[in-house]
Amino acid sequence: AKTAMVSVLDAKPVTGGFLVLGDTDLALYSNHGNQLRRIQHGFARPAISVGNTRFCLYSRTGSELRIENRSRTLYTKNFEQPIVAAEMGKDNSVGVLTRSARYTGELMVYDRQFNEVFHWYATDNEGTPYLLNFAPNSKKVAVGCLAPADGVMGLKVQILDTTKDKPLSLVELPSCQGYRLHWFSDSTLFVMTDQFCVLLDDKGKEKARYSYNGRTLVTADVSGKNAALLFKDGGVVLLDEKLNPTAELQSPKTTKVVLSGKQAYTIQENQVQCFATDGKLVGSQFFDHEVSTLVQAESMMVFYGS
Repeated sequence: AKTAMVSVLDAKPVTGGFLVLGDTDLALYSNHGNQLRRIQHGFARPAISVGNTRFCLYSRTGSELRIENRSRTLYTKNFEQPIVAAEMGKDNSVGVLTRSARYTGELMVYDRQFNEVFHWYATDNEGTPYLLNFAPNSKKVAVGCLAPADGVMGLKVQILDTTKDKPLSLVELPSCQGYRLHWFSDSTLFVMTDQFCVLLDDKGKEKARYSYNGRTLVTADVSGKNAALLFKDGGVVLLDEKLNPTAELQSPKTTKVVLSGKQAYTIQENQVQCFATDGKLVGSQFFDHEVSTLVQAESMMVFYGS
């Protein structure tokens, strides 16, 4: 399939197919690469999040958010404050983090009919929110907040339940920068920072930690209950659901790592290699042009060329 996109900013699986986000438009394809829809978004900093049968398209630092499905636009909303992040739950609910005129940030959660069902205001105690992720049950939500102290970068993680008035917990992780939140289960939250990865329960108790020991993280990916970390020295570390390393691969030319199930794919210019969780090479493929990313549809789809 030819996407006719100059660059691929993101690609995500969606029920029955996959999405491809470009600088000016978003395309929806079937599992076999047939284009189903194409949306001209015109956003300066476009981003997407996928639910079950729906997806949301929004502009980071813009104000517009759209809820779409395979055939049409379901809802659109313009927020009073710029959008920081948006995330869809598996039940097609959507959470939206925005800036705030009176607070450090606000979180609004909408049900599948796009009725607001939850609203949370972040204060100086929590920090400035910028990361967001729903648990598999679509009820619990984790918010990562920028919380510097004494001139040093820090992270606070607020764990909320959208069916309850009071937050479940607030976890402080000083002297680090948060990169990603991902629920391994309804009771276990994976937090990725620039210095370590940590597992928290929904009460905020630390269950496991993997430290980088001074190595510089370049990029990473999470799938299910597994994580893959790519470091500046070319090392790729695969972690299991308890953050135990299951393998370390050495590939100085690797620019990106993508997880799908329990297989890890590494991209080196125009080559893709596939590894099992124990580090065993499963397969390798060369392409005519440089590979940008991969996404798991019915088969693994590889995006390459310009």
